[in-house]
Amino acid sequence: MTRHKKELMECARMLKLGNLAEHLEELLHQAQEKQLTYPEFLLACLREEVRNRKDLYRRQACP
Repeated sequence: MTRHKKELMECARMLKLGNLAEHLEELLHQAQEKQLTYPEFLLACLREEVRNRKDLYRRQACP
């Protein structure tokens, strides 16, 4: 793992973006394949985190 990937994962965990940390490799791969710009990559990361949190909240709300 490169130093940058490791640091990205550490930052994501520190910011309590656990889902992002878990899926970083996949998101980086998709960004490279789709040749995403930096803002597009950041948006994809944040969308994934939001999607995951919404799913978690739904599961917690429904016993």
